[in-house]
Amino acid sequence: MQNKKVKTSTIEIEDEKLGKVVQRYLEGKLNLKQAGKELEISDQTFKKKMLFYLEKHEDLRDKYEHKKAKRAYYGSLDFRKLAVEMLENSCTQKEIEEKYELKPKTLSKKVSAFNGSTDKELYRACKMLAEAMMNKKELNNNEVEYIEVIIKKYKMKFEYEEKER
Repeated sequence: MQNKKVKTSTIEIEDEKLGKVVQRYLEGKLNLKQAGKELEISDQTFKKKMLFYLEKHEDLRDKYEHKKAKRAYYGSLDFRKLAVEMLENSCTQKEIEEKYELKPKTLSKKVSAFNGSTDKELYRACKMLAEAMMNKKELNNNEVEYIEVIIKKYKMKFEYEEKER
């Protein structure tokens, strides 16, 4: 009798169950976090197990390489909109990166680039939020007001840009 379990660490998952989740991930129906949650493992563990699984399944490996290549192209993303979403929802850059399946530190680098551009105030608002979250402090009233003004300003800017297209 053949052992049908994939073992890459102490956590064992049946090959068939892992295969179904990997397939749904590759189809874009699940992101890493959701796939990990479904298998009751962390997203990093899921990724390791998926890569191990893909070594044995060449047909799926091509799908994975295509998905990876597609994800690395960020030309269609407006990082200003992602920064505004981060401000609106008071979430971390990491949470936005996970939501949009960006490589780690991508949003951080893009937001940092705002500092030397016309989007300097967006950079400043993101930095305020990030520092408050990092230090586990609440924003003071002036900071909250500043962030709200920036959110409104950029939403109006996005609407205008959309009408111009």
